[in-house]
Amino acid sequence: MVFLLLQMIIHSLAFAECDRSQIATYIGQIQKYSERNGISGHIDELESYLKDCKISKRSLGVPDDFFQNLKSENQKYMLKETKKSIEEFTKTGKPDLFKDEYDFYTKNLKTVNAGKYWDEQVKKSEPAYLREKKTCTNVDFSKEMGPIRNQDSVGWCWAFTSADLLSYKTKQRISAADIAYTVKYDHEKIGKDVSDLVGKGTHVHNALNAMAKSGLCPESSIPSEDNVNSEYIELLTKLQKMGSIGIATPEALDCSSTLLSVKTLFPNLSPNEMAAVVQKSKSTNLIKNLANASCKKRFHIKYETWIAQKDADNPMELMDSIDQQLSNKNPVAITYDASGLINRRDFEEYKSHASNLVGRRFNEKTGQCEYLLRNSWGRSCDQYDFHYSCKEGNVWVPKTDLIKRTVLATYVK
Repeated sequence: MVFLLLQMIIHSLAFAECDRSQIATYIGQIQKYSERNGISGHIDELESYLKDCKISKRSLGVPDDFFQNLKSENQKYMLKETKKSIEEFTKTGKPDLFKDEYDFYTKNLKTVNAGKYWDEQVKKSEPAYLREKKTCTNVDFSKEMGPIRNQDSVGWCWAFTSADLLSYKTKQRISAADIAYTVKYDHEKIGKDVSDLVGKGTHVHNALNAMAKSGLCPESSIPSEDNVNSEYIELLTKLQKMGSIGIATPEALDCSSTLLSVKTLFPNLSPNEMAAVVQKSKSTNLIKNLANASCKKRFHIKYETWIAQKDADNPMELMDSIDQQLSNKNPVAITYDASGLINRRDFEEYKSHASNLVGRRFNEKTGQCEYLLRNSWGRSCDQYDFHYSCKEGNVWVPKTDLIKRTVLATYVK
């Protein structure tokens, strides 16, 4: 995300017409980002732009050596962080993922004995590399999961993750929206505030247990992804209001632009059926009642859920359990800190997100075991950290980063 923001800053300079006040704002933003991210390339672009605009640094209120000093301090910080990553990755394989960064920063900073340090780390990594190469067998059942979904504006990562686990088990696409409605209305008893429905999460295992009792709904009956640009939240809010004012006649519903849009949420309902649901519903249960009426083919399957939590003293125990399930071709839902997907050096311990692990491979190029993470942010790869390989929204995350960020794992058995 930081990289994308900085790219936007630099690209927008082309349209700034050498505006000094705007450039000064950009400098402040780059200073802020330099505290945790590499900015060498961005500073080079900015200096080139200032030269083309014939704008001196002093006219912007900074000394002549400001950018070079900022770059130097940032490179010292980034070298420190790169070495930290190198040393972490020697515990789970080779540190080759960071070779280019290490060479870049040591060359620019004229670091003494840079080659010696690198050779020592590579030698230190050899036992872990040989172990992981032997035990990290390749599995990939991402194609069996169907296309990546997009939760967009709603806080339903847990519902999309649960829906994908159940879709894999039933071999048909299960509605994530129905899971969200069922859990929130039937089990958590939300009130009139739609934000309680779309913004507050729950654990995947809670959702799975709830759906075992309530039954499952196909995606075709209650689509989950018509929520681009927050449209989903807006439609649900309108529905909630309609329930409170009692718009009920089939004619009114048929002509309402709102209900024509709502038809995308509950496609199986005719205007007459919608009117009948609205007539008997209150604002607090209208959405759930519409969902129940639209899902005319709800079905039950028998399954149990398994859950494990990371032991801070033995984090590898959780990874061993995950590996066992992947080897058995069971996707595993994880609860983890997702800030690192955008920038792998960001770490916010309590920023909880849920996704599925649907594969594993040993990457010979990096010498690391990697796990295929199926996220619910759509099929674009633009938002993910450049260290991670990504295809159509499926992201390969190295074992070291996964161990650090995962706190909970769940699978269906």
